[in-house]
Amino acid sequence: MAITISGSGITSANIADGTIVNADINSSAAIAGSKLAGGKVLQVVSTTVTDRNSTTNTDTSGVGTDVGLNVTLTSQSSTSRYLIMLNMGIISGSGGESVGIILSKGGSKLANGVDVSSRNGVWARSPAYTGNGNHASSLSASYLDTTSTTSGSSVTYKAGLVMQTGTGYINKAAVDTNTSSVYGSYTSSTITVMEIEA
Repeated sequence: MAITISGSGITSANIADGTIVNADINSSAAIAGSKLAGGKVLQVVSTTVTDRNSTTNTDTSGVGTDVGLNVTLTSQSSTSRYLIMLNMGIISGSGGESVGIILSKGGSKLANGVDVSSRNGVWARSPAYTGNGNHASSLSASYLDTTSTTSGSSVTYKAGLVMQTGTGYINKAAVDTNTSSVYGSYTSSTITVMEIEA
């Protein structure tokens, strides 16, 4: 039966349930990000590393050693915010030294602590232990990046490693021997970035 439109037009009360299905909607139609309410997740990109990577880098003025914890994405909106979440398995240096994490965006440091004198800030760090090393710990950190990125442009976030002294590792066992104990188990490390419409 034909529908006659009059008065104020079609309202939801005029449309019977099930009369409009997915096939009726143009598959190429898109809704501009500016039309969406804030807080919509536009994309999620994640990288997991299982290799037992290490660093002896002590230069906290740079962006740290690349251990594979990088995420590259193409911005969907120039007003987006980016939530960066990190979870790592860390092994301290042989003397119990801290492992530092430096977050960078496009090769520039981001979300790091305040630089004081010759001491440069880092995003996060593992505990330091006195007397001996090879201590395992799980390190988690997050940061909301509110700096604008041009829609359609590529951006890379990286979690780089630096050391107090000695050598630090990710994903390595506390005791790197063949043992059934959790103490001798390897871990994985993950960095995830969520683009959120502001």
